[in-house]
Amino acid sequence: MKKTLIALAAVAASSAALAQSSVTLFGIMDVNVRHTKTEANGTDVSLTEMAQDGTASSRLGFRGVEDLGGGLKASFNFEQGINAESGATDANTWQRNAWVALSGGFGKFQLGRSLNPSFWGVAAWELTGTANYSAVANQFGFAGGPWTVATYMIEGRGSDRSAARTYAYEHAESLDRLLEVLVDATARYLVMQARSGAQALKIFESWAEGLAEDVFERIVIRPHQAIVEKVRAAGVTAPFIGFPRGAGALVDNYARAVPVEAVALDTQASAEQGRRLQAGGKTIQGALDNLLLRAGGPALDARVDGLIAQWGNGPYIFNLGHGVLPDTPISHIARVVERVTGKPVKAMAQA
Repeated sequence: MKKTLIALAAVAASSAALAQSSVTLFGIMDVNVRHTKTEANGTDVSLTEMAQDGTASSRLGFRGVEDLGGGLKASFNFEQGINAESGATDANTWQRNAWVALSGGFGKFQLGRSLNPSFWGVAAWELTGTANYSAVANQFGFAGGPWTVATYMIEGRGSDRSAARTYAYEHAESLDRLLEVLVDATARYLVMQARSGAQALKIFESWAEGLAEDVFERIVIRPHQAIVEKVRAAGVTAPFIGFPRGAGALVDNYARAVPVEAVALDTQASAEQGRRLQAGGKTIQGALDNLLLRAGGPALDARVDGLIAQWGNGPYIFNLGHGVLPDTPISHIARVVERVTGKPVKAMAQA
């Protein structure tokens, strides 16, 4: 009888443990609708199709958590890539996120691979010559601004955006409805990134230049306000960086109106404008010219030193005024990192 009671107690304990456990099977299919138009023998050929997204982020996986009691929890996450078009899986099993972890009052101890923005950044540049991905702490999420995305949707390609700006005047109500859809999609996208580990979120409004003040208010400021509001309503507290590239003096309007913690500045930003934003309580980010980064030389060193001198009393995040150009020598990037951090780095050989 005593053995029976012990066995029943063990079963009860096991059931209680299972009641505090969870395992989730999940899948993500990341696809886009692609429309192409080509000319062949004087005839226009149009094709609309659904295709795998360029980031190849579709995947299948399972994750779970076990409450161990005493404030301790064990968790795991395993993912495998899948081709959204063919359904084929990647050759290497669990080559995406694959880790086990123990968390408690001490924090979280994790073993395995975590494919997040910091992983890709280190894997691509490898400036320190190490493979210690876990040493990179900051993970950034980002999304294109609604107006910038709308310009591509309206014009169908990169351009001077004159057609999109004209559309903003001639079809204001239609554009506003489109921006509402993009605001909702962008907010949900940023919430997903935050819940996946992003510690800061950036909105890239790359084509904010050339807009009249009232138009800038309507198609840049208001949509950004709405994005931040929706993301905060979802419980996300990660700081926001807003980047109204090319907005010039209207950046001050943006900083006053949009509740972001930081404002990114492009290459035209003056030292005075940056200090004014800092004095108003905003962190600023920028504003090294990516063409100068590609050119290198003494002028690059002087500009890096100048940016740090004019804004370094903070709060300031050193960065470019726009993205790195594809043909930028890696050694130039390494030189800037070394100059900003004061630490030696090992640049990859230029391909």
